[in-house]
Amino acid sequence: MLLGGTSMPWFTTLMRALESVDHRYAARRPADGLNSIWAVVNHVSFWHDLALRRLRGEFSADAEAVESGWSLPTSGGADDWSRVREELISRNAAFARTVGALSPAELDEPWAQGRAPRWQVAYGLMNHTSHHTADVLIARHLLGIPLGS
Repeated sequence: MLLGGTSMPWFTTLMRALESVDHRYAARRPADGLNSIWAVVNHVSFWHDLALRRLRGEFSADAEAVESGWSLPTSGGADDWSRVREELISRNAAFARTVGALSPAELDEPWAQGRAPRWQVAYGLMNHTSHHTADVLIARHLLGIPLGS
């Protein structure tokens, strides 16, 4: 879901946007007031995990109120950057499997009492990921990292 593999020339996936971004560039803020690519990936990964927990019924208002996923890297090495990206891919795959296993009736059910239907969680995560893919593309431009053809 929005992380990899598409043949649509007008759409850039998040994983495509992250190609050739090394750990040094990922940790750098492209301009004042903008988040680093690494922070964006942490944030998107956090929301993949949160959306998955919501679909599984593991909702915790306290946990959601404390964190937003905008954490900066604790260390900036290449191995850490690789681990963060792999974690996002793993969370995305788990989310996609969970959504794919839901029946149409289950997708129409709220993810918690008084909350939106599950399909809106999936739709919202796709929109959220697309939005932050644009952030990564803008950061690449500001950092002088061309997107290969």
